[in-house]
Amino acid sequence: MKFFDNLINDFYQLCDGHSFASRKYCADDICPCDDHLQVIMQRDTAFELEGMGFEFVTSSTVSDSVVVLGDDLQKINANTKFARVCIIGINDTADEQSVHNVIKKIEYEKSGNDSMALKTQSEITKKTDFLTEYTNAKNVELESMQKSLQSSDSFYKKLYETLAKIAEGGGYSMILSLQQANAILWYSNSVDVTEQVIAELGL
Repeated sequence: MKFFDNLINDFYQLCDGHSFASRKYCADDICPCDDHLQVIMQRDTAFELEGMGFEFVTSSTVSDSVVVLGDDLQKINANTKFARVCIIGINDTADEQSVHNVIKKIEYEKSGNDSMALKTQSEITKKTDFLTEYTNAKNVELESMQKSLQSSDSFYKKLYETLAKIAEGGGYSMILSLQQANAILWYSNSVDVTEQVIAELGL
């Protein structure tokens, strides 16, 4: 998932050169909030943090921490501009619908819509389970096909004939296997230096 990566890089560039404090994330330190619709009167506040929040999703590595850029709360004594940027790491996937569901779930949780957040999580879990079962089935199918080909003499005969044809046509001296160490799949007779070695040894 690279959709937000350019925006994330732009954000990092804006932060570059500013002082910051980093703290390891701990769920036990989160301020409890029982009511998302709780109203706090202005007279009951010391100051207001005026701004907005953003959520960015990426499959790149994200550190599990809280970073404060600028003054911390203890140093603020008046209304202050504020922005909360949340960078969320997820597993890389080409399934845009799954990513969309994750973002929807985050938005529902942020707005306090727990029922829709749970429904979306159920959809994510259901699709994840299906993809896991599908992948496992395909892996078993591929392993079976591989074993079948490995035990097929006719397949290897055709393979080596094809390799020889391609190598000779391309003027190659040797074809090696990257999957097996030091495995030579085909080599040209011009590579055989046995006679020269014997002559040099005087045998």
